[in-house]
Amino acid sequence: MILQNVLLKKSAEERGALYARTDGEVRAEEKGLRVGQGAGLKFDTYFGSFSIGKWSKYTVIKHFSLRVEAEGEYLLEVFCRTEKEEKKLFSSSVTGTTVVPIENADGVVYFTVRAISDVLIFSANYRTEEAPPFDVNICAIICTYKREDFVKKNVKTLSSLAHGALEERLHVLVVDNGGTLTDKMIETDRIGDVSTALNMTSQKDISTALDGTDEKAVPVATEKEEATIEILRNKNVGGAGGFTRGLIEGMARKNQYGFSHYLLMDDDVDFEPETVYRTYTLLSYRKPEYTRAFVSGGMLRLDKPTIQSEGANFWDYEKGAVVPLKHGYDLSDFDNVIKNETEEEINYSSWWYCAMPTEIPTEDDLPLPLFIKRDDVEYGLRNGRDFFTLNGIGIWHEPFEKKRPAALEYYYVRNRLVMDFSLGRAHTKKYYAHYLLREILLSCLRFRYNEADAMLLGAEDFLRGTEWLKNTDPTATNDLVRGYNATLRPVTEQEVAACTPPPSSKGRWTKVLRIITANGWLLLSKRTVLVPLARPSYKFFFMAKRALNYDPETKTGYTTERRLRPVLRLLRQYRKVKRDFFKKYDILLTDYRQNGDSLKSISFWKKYLEPGDK
Repeated sequence: MILQNVLLKKSAEERGALYARTDGEVRAEEKGLRVGQGAGLKFDTYFGSFSIGKWSKYTVIKHFSLRVEAEGEYLLEVFCRTEKEEKKLFSSSVTGTTVVPIENADGVVYFTVRAISDVLIFSANYRTEEAPPFDVNICAIICTYKREDFVKKNVKTLSSLAHGALEERLHVLVVDNGGTLTDKMIETDRIGDVSTALNMTSQKDISTALDGTDEKAVPVATEKEEATIEILRNKNVGGAGGFTRGLIEGMARKNQYGFSHYLLMDDDVDFEPETVYRTYTLLSYRKPEYTRAFVSGGMLRLDKPTIQSEGANFWDYEKGAVVPLKHGYDLSDFDNVIKNETEEEINYSSWWYCAMPTEIPTEDDLPLPLFIKRDDVEYGLRNGRDFFTLNGIGIWHEPFEKKRPAALEYYYVRNRLVMDFSLGRAHTKKYYAHYLLREILLSCLRFRYNEADAMLLGAEDFLRGTEWLKNTDPTATNDLVRGYNATLRPVTEQEVAACTPPPSSKGRWTKVLRIITANGWLLLSKRTVLVPLARPSYKFFFMAKRALNYDPETKTGYTTERRLRPVLRLLRQYRKVKRDFFKKYDILLTDYRQNGDSLKSISFWKKYLEPGDK
């Protein structure tokens, strides 16, 4: 069985460095890569190398091999590399197709080709003759909100897999929170018109569909049994609600299609079909002790496609923050590809690309209704145990540091508190008081009082408890908090030129002066500084009167100003929230301990997802 295909791509674009390195005349043809006499190919890359160390650790496979299908004569060499050493496993001139056993290897394996004659490489792959012990069938779930172009492209990619390498092994559910997708937008001929779990007439119907025990249950697929793509209309309940809707529908179809895993994917990503195929083969050969393992995809930047934003994730309970693992790695550098294999502690899997066993979501163990932000963190912390990561299993996504509107501060505060209390990991009253005060003051130092307002509202809504979270209209709440977002306007080059660059934060005396002058608030100043749009450091605002918050890509931004009155207002409001938090702390602990589970149940979610006003 093919475990991993080597992607034969010759591209002048920046992504090309993730596939192969070329030396001499190499050109792409319809049948493969043409390597001119004397020219070479080297597959020591993110997509071209084979992580044999992890395949040996995670799977039952004992024997691996490399197969190269080609015509012409060439020198084939196979190497094994770890952080400590590199050794040559094979070196020989061969003609045409050849198979090389890979033995006594660890770390990462790669191969090189040097053309002795003119050579055409049709395909290359890493494989095994051993049969997979597990029957893997994937239900891919994409949650989308008005991103038609991305979804059309990604569904087409998944459809090609579902009709090809993963035929009858891949089913796709597109949960449309925006109500803007139509069947005609999706370029595939196998879209089913289905009745959904939410449209079943009673709770008994939906429970029956999930366990398949009642022959009289409402049928799930009514039109095309062979449908591989389904579009599910959904109210705008954010990513948490969209993915949960997908999980509920997947659970209702589990017995019919034999799903073994759910694959959660963001709508605004770009990915290679091979990423999904590698996920499939890895899970097919997993060791029995990894039955509950998640496969967690890395995130590469769309704007800088060889740079990895996050290889995996770790939630730091003490700091209340995500720690992105292997952040900033340039994966065009093979040294970083090797370092990317290093095992680190992972405690959740982000839903931009997350495969989980279908046994994990159950009728009483679904995600919390957090709308957006921290929903994947909470669910992974609650259910995760083992997490697989692998070079070549990753997606491209816009980096999060490029988009952080003020409304998100509401969700970061509210959902962090909900998560801590529901997981039984709540800190002390004083800890949260200091945490909230610090975040508010940092926003004030950045002249972003709207962000602090959003934070305080998030804390206030948390204090309302589980009953409020259960009955609130998430769309109306989101519309409200979006009102805190700054309005972007076009910015001229003259405005940018008139600004002062952010001051240097280096130097002992600069640090002392920042402290004793409250970051320059106690000093007179008339200057306007130019700062990044997304979450700039408060140090950029040292001794500034105004700030132009600017995005050079879109040439848009907004101006903020140092003002004392909103700071005093925010501190008064903070004192009130702190007083209420201290008063309700023990009540909230009991509330989430006794009632939190009801927010994870299918009976709650079925009502929560119903269209219309509550």
